[in-house]
Parts: sequence; structure tokens; C-alpha cells
Amino acid sequence: MVERSPKEITQIIKRRIEAMKDVKACHQVSVRVTRKRFDVNMHVLLDGWLSFDEVHGIASDVKREVEKVLPNARVTIQTEPVRHVREDIRTLAKRIGDWLPGSKGVHNVHVQKVD
Repeated sequence: MVERSPKEITQIIKRRIEAMKDVKACHQVSVRVTRKRFDVNMHVLLDGWLSFDEVHGIASDVKREVEKVLPNARVTIQTEPVRHVREDIRTLAKRIGDWLPGSKGVHNVHVQKVD
């Protein structure tokens, strides 16, 4: 990889990260060389309904994927939630209801907007 330009490496990393199962998109990927080490910075878009632990796990997977391209790189990942406006309230109500202790499951959620 050392023979490639930072721009080429950036494109390779972006393609690999966007091919990952839980990643919606990847942008603002930058690769710099500082001293004898690569610094990689990126923003990764993930489903807005993932838990903190799930996001942390995916970020760790992204870091490992970058390290396959650039071993010993210093990787900084910023995660951003992606939500779909029409599904937000309905999905949130279902998730909270399903999460509550003693819940038998939530179904037939209806949302009505008044003014």
C-alpha cells in the first residue's frame, strides 16, 4: 500500500467500509502520513436505532477493516445516526415497548399527527 497515493488508499478504504453489512455510508475519509505512520479519519453513517454497544462493535469492525489495508494506522471514526423520518415515532414506540420488562411485544402501533 505504501506505493499508492493517499487518494487511492482513501478510495480503497471507502469502498471496503461501505461494503460492510451494517454501514449505511462512509464520507469525509482522509488519509495522512505523519512521521512513519498513517492517520485515517472518517465519518461512518449507521442506523439511528442501534444501541451504544452495537455502534461500538461496528466501529471496532471498521477499524479492523482499515487496519487490513494500512496495518498500524491510527484510525479515528466518528459515527453518525441515520434515521428515516416516517418510521421514527412508530419504530421508537415499538422498541421502547418491546424493551420494557414484562412486555409481551408491541403491535398495531398507530401514529396520528394533529397540527
